[in-house]
Amino acid sequence: MTVAPPLFRPVVGAAIANAHSVLGFFGPIATSDVAALASTPPHQAFLHTPGLGPIAKVRGGRAAPPCGVAPVVPAFGTMACSAVLRGWYRRAHRPAASHKTTMLPIVPVHEKYTNSYRDCLDVVAREKRYLAQIEALPLERIAGFVRSSVADDAIQFFAIDGEQVVGWADVFPRWAHAVAHCGSLGMGVHPRYRGQGLGRRLLSACIEKAWTKGLSRIELEARADNHPAIKLYETLGFKHEALKAQAMRFDGVYHDAVQMSLLRRET
Repeated sequence: MTVAPPLFRPVVGAAIANAHSVLGFFGPIATSDVAALASTPPHQAFLHTPGLGPIAKVRGGRAAPPCGVAPVVPAFGTMACSAVLRGWYRRAHRPAASHKTTMLPIVPVHEKYTNSYRDCLDVVAREKRYLAQIEALPLERIAGFVRSSVADDAIQFFAIDGEQVVGWADVFPRWAHAVAHCGSLGMGVHPRYRGQGLGRRLLSACIEKAWTKGLSRIELEARADNHPAIKLYETLGFKHEALKAQAMRFDGVYHDAVQMSLLRRET
């Protein structure tokens, strides 16, 4: 259950009996701030927190209490209080695992993770943004793929939370003789675990093993509007090589893709 931080418990407890607004006590808050907290569009946003009910309703481009409650702690100031509450809300509603991702193990591919790997793959695929497929392959095909990866000591790693795969990355060598020194990079991280450094750790493990296994070039392709991923690749040394127009299509909408590469001699 989510509870208010100690500083606000008396305030919340005293006021909640007569009003179902918390943020309203501290004055109006910009719509952009509310939108950052709510999953619904700003013009119709109601913020909720477990045990407290609706927090604020957006009116005319500003967030205001549904029942017009006057501020009870004006000494804090509107901006300071709203900033504190925004931080509390974000922390309170952050997935439980997100603060621990720096400690989550990065492990080589293993058959015992087959089911959860497919589950994670399916979640990312259904976003219709990061992968070419829009759903995971049937479990039997995924199982065969994982068995082959284990047998070949493939360049493939999983990020594990408990017994669940929450991210993966792999580099598979090209099969033809003239391009056998090249590997193709693929990766994905479960939405709830993004922005915590897992992608960098997965990629670093793959890159290190790729060089150990004799590859000298790693290639990737990403949607041109996937700016966080592209920035990550750039910080790891990947260079832009080409822009592919209309390289991907989801629900009838075309998207460009960027091609990038990393050379061992440049690392």
